[in-house]
Amino acid sequence: MPVTATPYGLAMARRKDEQKFKRNSKVVAAIDLPDIPAGTPGKVMIVGGLTWIRYFVQFDMGDDIVIDRSLVRQEWLMGADEWTKTNNEAEREAYRARREAERAVEREAALAARAESTAG
Repeated sequence: MPVTATPYGLAMARRKDEQKFKRNSKVVAAIDLPDIPAGTPGKVMIVGGLTWIRYFVQFDMGDDIVIDRSLVRQEWLMGADEWTKTNNEAEREAYRARREAERAVEREAALAARAESTAG
């Protein structure tokens, strides 16, 4: 860990990884955590760590149930806006796949109907 000298002695070491969220940031659990399913909204209460960053997050489970979770890695969290965007993209992809399957079935039915009309 790099430590720099100052006229007053040694300075504190700098963090190696970048802080992604600040205190009071709205976040979402990006993965399933113990007792907290992915997609659960939360709020960063404290940012801690010197060589690596960890967050103390308060997750809102609904029905006035709040779970405090400490030492949450930033890879396990997403910003609320980022989660919405990712979720919307996944929904669009699922819709496209579902619609493509429906079109394939319609095409097959139309081809079968055409084959019947020409045969009969």
